[in-house]
Amino acid sequence: SPSNNSSKSEVCEKAAQILFVNSTWVKSVPAFQILQTKDQENLYRKSWIKLFLISCSHILTAEDLQNLQSEKISEPEITSFLSAVKGLQSLRLSSVEHGYLRSVVLFKHGRDILDKLETRKDSIEAVADQAHVTLAQAMMIRTENNPLLFAKMMMILAGIEDISSDLIHQLFFKDTIGEISMDIIVVDMLRAKSNA
Repeated sequence: SPSNNSSKSEVCEKAAQILFVNSTWVKSVPAFQILQTKDQENLYRKSWIKLFLISCSHILTAEDLQNLQSEKISEPEITSFLSAVKGLQSLRLSSVEHGYLRSVVLFKHGRDILDKLETRKDSIEAVADQAHVTLAQAMMIRTENNPLLFAKMMMILAGIEDISSDLIHQLFFKDTIGEISMDIIVVDMLRAKSNA
């Protein structure tokens, strides 16, 4: 129906805005700014999907998510995407917690990623650990020392590992950008911001 199409295009517009805002945000993070360009690109390439989902959880409404559910995408990934976004929404993170979570996602990576960077691993690990501890403390204060919410958030983040850039491309961007890889687009957006 026409109303479905218009709401679908509105969701896609929101998704494009999320990509833009995220690429702008990472460039404003002091610990990210000091990294070499190649390291910035590697970290962002490995974290943009999680950052995208975290932002979706803040920006997309229940109606937006319902609209995505009606899509003819058969992959079980759609269920993972929707449950991750809804799970993050259920945490009701404050804007401060949201900021710390984004920093954790941007900087916290396994050895396979960190070993490829030119920046010393321990520098990046220190930034990630600081954000992680601060996020845990903020959530513990808000929940009066209930560790379950933080544990639930970590489980949701672990589940996001299965969500591919192909799914995000299919859901939000295929009609506007064609068959270009999302991993190329997000790095291009990052480069565009750095040259501004």
